[in-house]
Formats: sequence, C-alpha cells, structure tokens
Amino acid sequence: MHRHAGEQLNARIRTGAAWLGWVAAAMVALAGFTGRLGTPAAGPGDGPGVGAQQAGLFSISSPEDAMKLYLDKGQQAGSVLGEVPDRVLLSSAPAADGNGYEVIFLRQIIERQRVETLYQLGENEAGQAVAVPITPPTPSPKGTTF
Repeated sequence: MHRHAGEQLNARIRTGAAWLGWVAAAMVALAGFTGRLGTPAAGPGDGPGVGAQQAGLFSISSPEDAMKLYLDKGQQAGSVLGEVPDRVLLSSAPAADGNGYEVIFLRQIIERQRVETLYQLGENEAGQAVAVPITPPTPSPKGTTF
C-alpha cells in the first residue's frame, strides 16, 4: 500500500516539476510585458482602454495581444523560434448559451534558451525524484543512418 502511494507521489512530483518551468517562464514574460507585476485593473468609473497596459510603443489590451507581442519580441531576441501550427484539442462542449462550442486546446511554442548544465528528472535509491545532470547527445554527421 505504501509503495503505491509513493509511486503516486513520485508521478505528481514529476508532473509538477515539468510544469514549474512553464509557470516561471510565464511569470517572467508577464513581468517583461507589463514592466511590473500587480498593475491594478480598470475600475467601474474608468474610461475605455484604461485596463490596457501601456509600455513604450505597444499596448496589451487582450490575451491575444500579449501572446502576439511575446512571439514577436521573442523572435526578435532569438529566444522564440516559432509556434507549432497545429493546436491540440483537449476538450469541447456546447457553449452555455447554446451558441457554438467552448473548446480547450494546447498551444505549443518552440523556444531556445542557454543553460549552464542539462538535467533530467530521475529517482534516487529511495524512489524520490531528483535532478540528475546529463551529457548532451552529440549530433551525428549528415547522411549517417543507423
């Protein structure tokens, strides 16, 4: 019984570790877009466009604007290589008001980042998740087949 619970915990830790990097990247991107975190939302007495974040020569007034800006700025900096054109459908359901459907999908962005050391998630002797340094694979010469 304890072994099954340990396996479930290890699976949860591995899943959480995989998503932790994406959460950190999203926070860095959000901070970069807005210039700071915790910008107050527009209030009921504010005029139109007050909720839009102004930063230099661009404004972010929707999640789509933020995504486009992230992709554009990332490509200019060389950290974003592109977006996988096919979105992965996770679920769909009729819209609550009966008009159309609500879909949940996954967008994937191809990115580049420089790191000092490569790690993969492994397990120690006690079955606990640990980061293990790895040696990167050496690219094979073009035309070589195995």
